[in-house]
Amino acid sequence: MFTKTNEGNVDVCPVTKETWEARAEAKKADCGGQSVYHCLSDIKGRKWEKCVQRTLVIEGNCPIFTSDGFIDWKPCHTSISKCPNTSYVSDKVYKYSWCYGNNTLNPYL
Repeated sequence: MFTKTNEGNVDVCPVTKETWEARAEAKKADCGGQSVYHCLSDIKGRKWEKCVQRTLVIEGNCPIFTSDGFIDWKPCHTSISKCPNTSYVSDKVYKYSWCYGNNTLNPYL
């Protein structure tokens, strides 16, 4: 469920290839040029869907949106087995759902 919230612009981000591709298709009209669908957390853990250019994320890091809407990285605690153990493209972050932090619907909204 991808509902609007006052905290970010969505409650949760997709965690499977199928749900990511479905959201990307639904948001396709909002993207243009080299921008592609992304759903990422920001430094405060809020989730945002935006169209931005993909970037390479080095192993051991998670992509996040900056306050300006660009992609930055935050280090993942590499002792945690769910951290990315290989470099990947930012629009494949659904493979590393741990990067989202709390990615569940808030029943109190």
